[in-house]
Amino acid sequence: MAKTVKSAKTDSAARLAQERVVNLFKEGRRAEADRQTRQVVMGDDVFIGSRVTLLKGCHIGNGCVVAAGAVVTPGFQAPPMSIVAGNPARVVGQVRPAASAATPGI
Repeated sequence: MAKTVKSAKTDSAARLAQERVVNLFKEGRRAEADRQTRQVVMGDDVFIGSRVTLLKGCHIGNGCVVAAGAVVTPGFQAPPMSIVAGNPARVVGQVRPAASAATPGI
């Protein structure tokens, strides 16, 4: 099940941000309102390296590895079990399944 990562805002700051988005919709500026409400969606068992930047609107699939220093831009969708690296981020490989813990003959 995918989890949504949200920044730690106080209740009053969150209310002000929501009011700002509602006002943008009322003024007919839907594209700008959509930019402000995008979320980072992250799957299960994801490894995020140090100094990674996840921008609003990116999706990280189940079992992904995001390399240190990567900048994941809005609209980027990492498929499950992929390795993501770079600035801007791109898929550079696939995560191989782990070998069986029980090795016969040892």
